[in-house]
Amino acid sequence: MSIRLKPLIFVALLLLGIPVAGLISLNLYLQTPRIQQQIHSSLTAALGIPVSIGSVTVTPTGSLKLERLSATSEGQISLFTADSAIIRPCYFRLLKGEFSICKLALTHPVMQASLANTACLAAPSFRMTPQIQNGVALPAPSPTVKQPVQNTAQPPSQTTLVGVTTIFPHLSITDGEFTLLNIENRPIVSFRNISLQGDHTCAGGWNGLLQMGETTIGTGIILHDLRAPISITDNPARLILDHLTSVMGGGKLEGSFSLDLSPSASRYKTELTLSGATLNQFLSDASFDSSSAQGSITGSLQLSGIAGSGASMEGNGSLLCRDAILQPADFLRQIGEILQIDELRLLRLSESKCLFSIHAGVPHLDDLNLHSENLILDATGPFNLTGEMNLQARLLFNEKITSRIRGFLGSQLSQAPEPGYSQVTFHISGSPQNPKTDLLERLTGIHIGGGLGGFLQGLFGAPPAKH
Repeated sequence: MSIRLKPLIFVALLLLGIPVAGLISLNLYLQTPRIQQQIHSSLTAALGIPVSIGSVTVTPTGSLKLERLSATSEGQISLFTADSAIIRPCYFRLLKGEFSICKLALTHPVMQASLANTACLAAPSFRMTPQIQNGVALPAPSPTVKQPVQNTAQPPSQTTLVGVTTIFPHLSITDGEFTLLNIENRPIVSFRNISLQGDHTCAGGWNGLLQMGETTIGTGIILHDLRAPISITDNPARLILDHLTSVMGGGKLEGSFSLDLSPSASRYKTELTLSGATLNQFLSDASFDSSSAQGSITGSLQLSGIAGSGASMEGNGSLLCRDAILQPADFLRQIGEILQIDELRLLRLSESKCLFSIHAGVPHLDDLNLHSENLILDATGPFNLTGEMNLQARLLFNEKITSRIRGFLGSQLSQAPEPGYSQVTFHISGSPQNPKTDLLERLTGIHIGGGLGGFLQGLFGAPPAKH
């Protein structure tokens, strides 16, 4: 070997050995009980619940890789899981013996929160250093890596989500899931395929980009491909989704959302508009039958209230549809068969509208108006807390239809306020997916206890014998 090459080889080995030795030393240091406890405490404080970690290793870049993260409630209900988390410590503070996180990247985190457990919904405090009492750090337990850590820290007197901008200057989430449950542990809203990238700003806030593949409201309404710039401001403490876009019914949903992060008044406000949607895709995304539906639809929605308090919700909205063709509800289709009215067998609506409002958390149908060439269906009334309808409705016939059915049902019709129309009033109850009505009884004047068969028997023959 050339004498000249020996110094170069020595320098190369030295340069290679320094980072290898550094990684080995860093790995040994991070495996110490004190640092392990600080890692557990950091994640436990961030989530507000004790966290279990399957394993901790050091990556070639000097970051920590945590695998099989999980957290459960006292009832052993899974609240949070994640396949893995990559944490980059702040090395300057690490040299001082303090563990803090500069970057956190979560892979497939799955989290759920319930209104039945308000503690799960409290914004975390993100305390990252040991508690101090009378100038002395309080002792903390030293759990093993594979066992859940019992959170012995006292609950913070005041919490705020803004702490995340300090604790995680850079946060990354890939393929996340989140579900919010009501007090009966039924889904209020679910988010799938969550992607989030964000960084701390020089002004003290936090900015990022949020994307969600699918959003399900309740058990029926589905939004696709939601995207929005996300920002968290420090003063005032507020979360803002501005220039929000999504896809519903094949149309474009646009708007904004803001949430006050002050613990004393977590108020929210959202404004949305829908354009370019088709009726069949809209009904499909709202979990209704859309096989024969045609037409275009637009809409708007404004909501505000206090997070976690359904009774505080206030707002209003509208849906407008033009040139629509759709299958009517069963009760209208039955009337169409009996009276031989084609327009009640398949609705062809030149225009229709649905105006609604929400007061103290209770939705109210202000005006439902479906207008075809010869018929008008009009309804208004409230929904109860379980979603059941209590609507007062009218079915209006123009002179063309009235002249055909006058001899058959003339005594049941009255003059409508709208010129040239006769009407029958009736009541609608049940759910929007399965409405119930007394329209047959109002049209015939016959009490119908056996459905359509009972109606025909009462109209054309003797009533059924009593047993």
